[in-house]
Amino acid sequence: MSRQTRRSTHASRPKAAMALRKGGKITNLPFFSCGNGWIREAFNRATAKAIPHSGTALMPRFVTGMLAGAACLLGASPVSARMSYVPVKLRVVSGVRPFAPVRVNGKPFLFMLHSNARFTVMTTHKNAALAGVTNLIFKDHYGISTPGQVSNLGRASATLERLQVGDRTYSKVPALIFEVPQDPPMDGMLGITWLREQHVMLDYGRKRLGLPQSEEDTEAADHKLLAAGYKAHKMIFDSADKSYFVEGTINGVAVRIGVNTVAENVLDVTLARTAGVELGPVADHYGGPDGAQGDVYFPKRDVEIAIDGQEAAPIRPQIFDTYAYDSAPRPATSDAAHTARLGADFMIANRVVIDFGSETIFIGPQR
Repeated sequence: MSRQTRRSTHASRPKAAMALRKGGKITNLPFFSCGNGWIREAFNRATAKAIPHSGTALMPRFVTGMLAGAACLLGASPVSARMSYVPVKLRVVSGVRPFAPVRVNGKPFLFMLHSNARFTVMTTHKNAALAGVTNLIFKDHYGISTPGQVSNLGRASATLERLQVGDRTYSKVPALIFEVPQDPPMDGMLGITWLREQHVMLDYGRKRLGLPQSEEDTEAADHKLLAAGYKAHKMIFDSADKSYFVEGTINGVAVRIGVNTVAENVLDVTLARTAGVELGPVADHYGGPDGAQGDVYFPKRDVEIAIDGQEAAPIRPQIFDTYAYDSAPRPATSDAAHTARLGADFMIANRVVIDFGSETIFIGPQR
């Protein structure tokens, strides 16, 4: 299975209003600043088309553009940036997972923040019906009704008319509808596409989700973390697998380590043997997304881990055949998505902040 990786170039992204992105159109006003060519951005948007304001009133684009430009020319302070925050709840559902309150077409739900979910948004057939989502288009047979049992409902695509997260409202959001067996039941997920496009910050120490309005918001938040003693490590996006990884070591063995927002830390059984990790007895069993099942082990001793040379708290990962879990053939060369994976257990223990805007993982100061 060949996979290509590339370093994301955050600096090359246009200095434009982050409120207008793919994967669902946010209805907040565009953000304008006096620097970095944002006056030009304001006037480029100076059309007579109206966009929704934070309430129900409409403000033409040319008005916001002219006001922003005039303020800068007169030396007035630019429209102030801000990072809004949404509380995150950590729930134990097949491991610890972060959840955030959302509304779909006005209906309240609690959605998981899942960076290894390769889509924008998903929910179940039941919740889609509760939210009045009726434009379902059947795609394929996917989803699990019970461990090891593929759901008869299959997987469908749909469009969410409105998705609200905190004080942000997105319209026409692409979504997938399928079943995921979890106890307690899981309402839905915000996947990697949404996390990246909205440039969010997931703070495990403060249990909150940051929603920036501009790149300046992201930069300011990152600087505060560095000033507080956090160590920054660049994440690399695997465009083929749609997942992030960092360079690190497991028991001194160099390896690319996947970054996952949810659940336990994971080692592939082959890497565990290479790194000299002794397996204990069978501790659990897994159920993969396509119905695969297998044994899960824990190591006899904690495993040493370092990210870009920075030692972190030792981990006690789950160890299993990660390729079999995904019903995927094992390639000659392992990829970052399957070799090793840091989950919520690592993020909580190290008070991690994941910034999907600057594509950086911040490890908190060691206590």
